[in-house]
Amino acid sequence: EYLEDAINGINENKEDIIKNISDNLAKNWQLDRVSKINIAILKLAIYEILYKKCFLSSYNLINYFYSL
Repeated sequence: EYLEDAINGINENKEDIIKNISDNLAKNWQLDRVSKINIAILKLAIYEILYKKCFLSSYNLINYFYSL
């Protein structure tokens, strides 16, 4: 259920999530330079922070996803 909700939520908000990632990349970096695994992790973390209103801090949440 969680995975289905996350996939559907990410797909429904894909443009906004991708824009959020792109807007926060280091100067002179483009999305195509980021590995697909890292993009997937960032999509899930951003979805949790912005759309699920996760109560973990964004720093802790992103560290959690990278530790998986």
